[in-house]
Amino acid sequence: MQSYSIVVVRDAEAQRKICGYRGSCLLLYFLDYTRSVATAKRLGHEFAPGDMEWFVTGSTNTMLAAQTAVIAAKSMGIDSLLTNGVHRGDMQRLWEMLGLPRRYCFPLIALVLGYAAKEPAFQKGRLSGPGIVHRGPTTS
Repeated sequence: MQSYSIVVVRDAEAQRKICGYRGSCLLLYFLDYTRSVATAKRLGHEFAPGDMEWFVTGSTNTMLAAQTAVIAAKSMGIDSLLTNGVHRGDMQRLWEMLGLPRRYCFPLIALVLGYAAKEPAFQKGRLSGPGIVHRGPTTS
């Protein structure tokens, strides 16, 4: 069950309106159960993903798809920026701008893709130490 949709936005001004950033391409990831609900209805079944478990499961699937796209883009030399900027301001604008269903479809994250104008002098955001690791109880 695919619980997400991806909308591709190439227009730079539309990208800026959606998330505040611009690139060569914007992939907008939605937690989206509209196909599952429609398929169930066509088959004569009831399906309404209305509890937290469905939201968490769908959100996880959506984020994994976005992260996989980041890894694939980097392997092709394309830089990326994941942003939850889609949640800034009036979220209703996304449904209106993109003509999306308002039920069972929620904008989750935007992935801005593009090539760097120049290489950065250094890599930011790298941990200098081992980080924090919590180990659970061990069994003998």
